[in-house]
Amino acid sequence: MSRLIFSGPAELQVPSPQVLRFLDRQVDFVAYEVVGFEESMLLLDYRTSQQTLSGIRPGAALTAVSPSFQDPSHLEIWEFGPNHMQIELHDTIRPQAPWLFSLVLTPGRIRPNHRAFFQRIASPANRGGTVMTLDRQFGKAPTPASAPMPVAVPA
Repeated sequence: MSRLIFSGPAELQVPSPQVLRFLDRQVDFVAYEVVGFEESMLLLDYRTSQQTLSGIRPGAALTAVSPSFQDPSHLEIWEFGPNHMQIELHDTIRPQAPWLFSLVLTPGRIRPNHRAFFQRIASPANRGGTVMTLDRQFGKAPTPASAPMPVAVPA
């Protein structure tokens, strides 16, 4: 059973690149594993700006991410049954996004963000680990998809 959890424009925040482990580079995407979760969690990056990745061996944790990696993208979060989740990043034309998606390694105790639209905390949460959060960015209104057409008033 597959379920789409979210689909929309989001900025990315990955302050700890070690949260991603490079798996493979295909013709149209780069695959990473999100570390620290019991279930299988993949991040598939379809953005054209990220297709030049080279020199990393499969299974290696990232030591740094390029500034363009955190640019706004069209984010999709999928859940395929209880043991598999997939995050997809696609190109977008939006320069800003109303959502913020973060993947963070935390050294200490993790407290759930009850205001977040979506959050997944790797277990065990009492000793630190990986936190995935999708939340609205405050102060950034969503940009309308199209401007309303002016209405002509008869003379």
